Formats: sequence, C-alpha cells, structure tokens
Amino acid sequence: MMLIVWIVLAILLLPVLLFVGILAVDGMALGTAERGSECLYGEFSERLR
Repeated sequence: MMLIVWIVLAILLLPVLLFVGILAVDGMALGTAERGSECLYGEFSERLR
C-alpha cells in the first residue's frame, strides 16, 4: 500500500524537481542563461494565469 503512495508522490514531484533543477542550472550559468531563465519564468507565469 505504501509503495503506491510513494510512486504517486514521485510522479507528482518529478516535474517540480525538474523545474527547480533547470532553474538551478540557469543560476549557475547566469552569464549566458540569464535570458533563458527569464523566458522560462515568463512562459511559466503565463501558463499559471
């Protein structure tokens, strides 16, 4: 039973972790990826509306 709960949690958290990972990589490579993260933020906030 707990296994199913963990699988569901993993599936739900995977996109969040990927998004945070992309932002972290952008933060490390700020010089070149600054505009890239701005575009990402823009798309993300537009989808939330």
